[in-house]
Amino acid sequence: MEAEFLGGAEPAETGADPFSETPANDPFLDEDEAAAPADPNAAPAPEAPAPDGTETPEPETAAIPFKYQADGQEVVFEGIEEIPGEGAIVSVDALPRLRDQLQRADHLGRQIGQYTQVVDRFQKVGGFERMEQLEANAAVLQSVGKKFLEILAEDGAKTEDGYPAALAELATDPRARALMLRELDVLTRDAELRARGTFRSTMQGVDRAGQEGANRTQAITGAVSEMGKAIASAFGVTLPPEDLAEAEQVFGQFAESIYRPASAQEAATLRVPVGSPIIDYPKMHPWFTARAQLRQREAATRSSAATASAENAARLAATTPTRPATTRAAIQRPGTGTKVSNPKLNPNRPDITDWKMRMRMGLSPIADAPANP
Repeated sequence: MEAEFLGGAEPAETGADPFSETPANDPFLDEDEAAAPADPNAAPAPEAPAPDGTETPEPETAAIPFKYQADGQEVVFEGIEEIPGEGAIVSVDALPRLRDQLQRADHLGRQIGQYTQVVDRFQKVGGFERMEQLEANAAVLQSVGKKFLEILAEDGAKTEDGYPAALAELATDPRARALMLRELDVLTRDAELRARGTFRSTMQGVDRAGQEGANRTQAITGAVSEMGKAIASAFGVTLPPEDLAEAEQVFGQFAESIYRPASAQEAATLRVPVGSPIIDYPKMHPWFTARAQLRQREAATRSSAATASAENAARLAATTPTRPATTRAAIQRPGTGTKVSNPKLNPNRPDITDWKMRMRMGLSPIADAPANP
């Protein structure tokens, strides 16, 4: 007995089996069932996890404080975090300080370049040795000229031809000429020695002044460091390196008022070597106190801002409704024994297995369906 189709058009002659387990025109099949393999004995493809639109993040490289070397010591630049192999992160507070430090470094670098050019040119023309020789030559010429002027001033007599008698005597009398040469030799030697001694004494004074300046700078640097430690202990706030650098610049301009080398009496009283630096710390205290109070206010402002930001985030999280987690129903795929996800499952849908069985028996698939009210 041939099956008769009731209530539906015959299938098109395309070779498709209307009684196949997965007919293409099944109105009750969803996309997952329509894509199932035609062979019921074939193993179903494993179900891929639903993509959530996110990628697995790569492990992040830990940031470390940014450090650099200054005068052989390691210095940490507050507000900059270095990410090895990638770059660095500069905070908003550290950006002005970084820009100022780069500008000063660039300015000092240009000055050093200009001074280097001057020193190179000075060395090419002979340096200090050449300056000493020029000073000696100038002194010799000055002494000789002065002697001849004295000779001319002593005797105003002139010869019949109108020439000074003293010069005529030197030109005609060998003994007078030899005597003058010996006197000039003594004068030139003495002038050269005096000139060289004066030059070397001047250079030694310059060197001493430079050494005293270096000692003064070193003493100011040490005093600033000690004041920074004292302020950190008294106020509980550590001044950043740029504050200490500014303090060195400020007090370096008034070094004479806060620094002096210890005299013999002061050295005996303080039991220190003569020439040891003596620092007037009370004159430095007001500046450091004002700067520590400023840093305290800045820290309090940042703390208040962070607390307010955290509280606002907590309030926002409390007022934002949370969406309940959605569950996907599972149905049994016919002939495979595999459960597939079906978010569009209709509980009133007829059993697909019973529907196909009735079709094979030549019965109407909706014969026993309850009438719609």
